[in-house]
Amino acid sequence: FSGSKVDARLMVGGGDGQAMVLDPADGSIRAIGSVAVKGGRRILNLPFEENDAFFIVIGKRAGEKLPIYKSLKKPVATLEGPWTLSFVSGFGAPSETVFDALKSYTESSDPTVKYYSGTVIYRKNFTLKRKQLKGAARFELGLGKVGNLARVVVNGHDIGVAWKAPFCLDIPAEYLHPGVNELEIKVINLWANRLIGDLRGEAPGRMTYAASNFFTPDSPLLPSGLLGPVTIFSVKDTPVQIHLK
Repeated sequence: FSGSKVDARLMVGGGDGQAMVLDPADGSIRAIGSVAVKGGRRILNLPFEENDAFFIVIGKRAGEKLPIYKSLKKPVATLEGPWTLSFVSGFGAPSETVFDALKSYTESSDPTVKYYSGTVIYRKNFTLKRKQLKGAARFELGLGKVGNLARVVVNGHDIGVAWKAPFCLDIPAEYLHPGVNELEIKVINLWANRLIGDLRGEAPGRMTYAASNFFTPDSPLLPSGLLGPVTIFSVKDTPVQIHLK
């Protein structure tokens, strides 16, 4: 279902009541309108990203007006150029390196980085102008593609964990300021690449042992790390009134 919309058909006995979508990823609750009511089934059109899951609750009286919010996102800045990466000691990788652009670890010519499995901290400073921050109630950080999950800190403020597409996190407006801002993204990937690297004998110093190994030396490596693009968006939420019939 990734990147697609699904018609959910619910047996709720007609069209009474407001449909509410509860998102377990961020705890948000939003109203959603029905596409149609056919044969006693409520049809809801839901957008799904990879690994998405929703709770749907039908409530509220018929005839009551409730807001449905539409979000308008506008890109403020795309963070390009070099990133500093810090690796966990004891896993064979260098303590620190620089990527000129975001890419998977597996594209590195250094086998200690290519087959790295664990935590890497990406750091980057970026500059914002006052006019870029003006007029937005909140901001959003889009990480693009991530292998496999990321915890993000903006100017010393932890804004949460992104573990599924579309890998976006809200940034309260007060966390950003004109001038230089600091971004830290802690990315954790899976153990598959190190298992494969040890089977190939290309990663110095064997680190993995598995009673049941589902990989072979010919297994493809999994894209890992922060792949981007990393973009800051300004977000305006506009309520749209609907009337339940």
